[in-house]
This record gives sequence, structure tokens and C-alpha cells, in this order.
Amino acid sequence: MAAGSAFLALAGPVGWTIAGVSVIASGLMFLKTKSDKERLENIYTLISDRDVKSYELAIVELSERIKRIVDEAGKLEAAIIKIETFGTDYNQMAKEQQYELGAYVNLMEAATMLLVNPILGLQPKFSEQDFDKVCAVETETFRKYFKTRRNMVISMANLLFKITLDDKDKKLLAKSLRKNKEFLESVQMTKKEFGIEDITMIERALTHRYKFRTY
Repeated sequence: MAAGSAFLALAGPVGWTIAGVSVIASGLMFLKTKSDKERLENIYTLISDRDVKSYELAIVELSERIKRIVDEAGKLEAAIIKIETFGTDYNQMAKEQQYELGAYVNLMEAATMLLVNPILGLQPKFSEQDFDKVCAVETETFRKYFKTRRNMVISMANLLFKITLDDKDKKLLAKSLRKNKEFLESVQMTKKEFGIEDITMIERALTHRYKFRTY
């Protein structure tokens, strides 16, 4: 169940990656100069490379851990057969049986976490909980800004997590996003409302996020 829940949670980062990268890529058509297009393509590449590395690492870790789980699965099968003789009333079990049952439960949890931990590393890097923490430590003015743009802040923070942009990059990205109707509709903003200052605010939110947890 724990592994299943973690897999379902992957809808978050997969969604941000595919949707976010496609948004940036679609912005290329609005740029006139080759240098500007190359800059935006570089942002696209940085985001893609970041996520590919995360998934590659998870695949390697899962492959290694699956081998360990195969071994532990044999131990669990033997344990299941043995504990069937213990009965269903924990209080009626002998002390030795209670200790042994506890050891088997720990073994099962350990086997589960072998799969879950690599998957958890793929979840969105900027969660709703992170957003709430940012709002809690911000001044009233900034807190008001974040709360009125909650969807945009969370989605863009996940898109730009660990991505360094200079002023030219921010300007081009903002220009491409302003002309993307699908993006504006998803974050419930208008063309006039979104600009380079919003990307600067995303970076502000991410600065807080980096302080909360390290990776």
C-alpha cells in the first residue's frame, strides 16, 4: 500500500515536467532571434536533464533494491507459514512468539521501504506544505502576493527547482509564458498580470524552500 501510494504521487512531478517543458518549448515560436531561441532551448534542456537524472537514479536504486527484496520475499514466505501457527490473539501468544511476530513485521516494513524511498525522491520538490511554510515566514506584503497566486507559485517552483536563470533568461521565459494561453489559464492569470517580476518571486519562494530541506 505504501509503495502504491508513492507511485500514485508520481503524477505530480511527471505532470509538472511534461506540461512545464512543453510550455517552455511552445514559447520558442514567439521568439524572433536565433540567440533568444537558443537561450530558451537551454532552459528547456536544463529542466529535462535535471529530471532525467532524478529518474535514472531512482531506476538504479530500485533495480538494486528489488534484488534484496527477492531475497527477503523468501524469508517473508517462510514467516507467513510459521506465524499461522501463532493464532490471531496477540495477548495469548507466548513472549517468544510476540517477539518473533514483531521481527517479521519489521522485516515487512523494511522490504516495503526499499521500494518506497527511491520513489519518494521523485515527488514534487515544492509541495503545498512548502508553500505554506513560505507564507508563514514572509512579510505581510509578500505573503499576500503568494496566496493570490498559489497555483502559479507551486507549479512554477516545481518547474524551476534547482534551475539558475540570469536576467535575460527570466525576461525570455516571462515573454514566452505571457503568450501561452494554456499556461495562463492553468495558473488563473492574464497576460497583463504575468511578468518577469513573477519569476523573481518564484526564486524568492525557492530560496525559502532550500532552507527548509537539503538535497
